[in-house]
Amino acid sequence: MIVITLARYSFYSHRTPKLNDMKNLVLGMMIVATSVAFAQDATNIDRKNLQTAKLYPVALKNVHVKEVVQKRPSQLKVQMFTGVVRVVRGIAIVVLDERTNERVYAINLPKASQVDGNIIKFSMRDSRAPKPDGVKVGKVVILENLSVIPQK
Repeated sequence: MIVITLARYSFYSHRTPKLNDMKNLVLGMMIVATSVAFAQDATNIDRKNLQTAKLYPVALKNVHVKEVVQKRPSQLKVQMFTGVVRVVRGIAIVVLDERTNERVYAINLPKASQVDGNIIKFSMRDSRAPKPDGVKVGKVVILENLSVIPQK
């Protein structure tokens, strides 16, 4: 940076440097000097810490560390739901609970399962798709692990 700054001033040798130019030059040299000093200190500190490091547990107050455990897909528990398919105004929805009238709209419900009264078992995840017009539903979902329960 110093070389670039000095080279810049050599092109302007015909004009006298102004106070602002001198301030920029001094500021640039100070920045370079401090960054070099910090870089040297950082490498010296790292060497010292590596040589004299002692493996003692550090007591930290009010710090909670959560252990991250990666589970295999076979170990993950998937919540399964049972619902009844209802066709309202030509739109198939899934009623999860008849008492509370909790309804969801499944964007990937197969045409073969869109029969009024079908009982299905599935897992689901939320979708950002818009809710259908004219039908009251709690949320829009994507069905996974879908199976139709045969009726007696």
